[in-house]
Amino acid sequence: MIEPQVTEWVTFITTNMTIFGSNVYPEYTNIDRNVNIFCTVELNVIDEDKMDTGNMFFGFVRLTFVADDKLVLDKDLLDKLDYELSLKSSQFTTFIYGGFGFVSKTEKYKPDIDNLLKREVDINMSWYISTN
Repeated sequence: MIEPQVTEWVTFITTNMTIFGSNVYPEYTNIDRNVNIFCTVELNVIDEDKMDTGNMFFGFVRLTFVADDKLVLDKDLLDKLDYELSLKSSQFTTFIYGGFGFVSKTEKYKPDIDNLLKREVDINMSWYISTN
């Protein structure tokens, strides 16, 4: 099952970072990524607090942007992402946005694929899951 937080990030990227179109996927899905531009979304839990009615999680989402053109992954991508998040982060319903945590340099996507590059962006967040 795909976590609601991942689904919300997929929706946010497809809606606001339109250069990726509908090519935004949860990292662990088996969707064939046969396009030259896409984004994957991976949720990472760092800490968890047990509460009376559920659990509070702290972690980050890793957005991996992949393209065949370095310009797509350059500063404009981060400026656009930062701009959209500053405008719309309060609209997230399944988590609390905590700002950028880490931004990688542009590097080769996979050693055996020459024409694709990637840039990873970690975004801090927290979320609550009720056990009732």
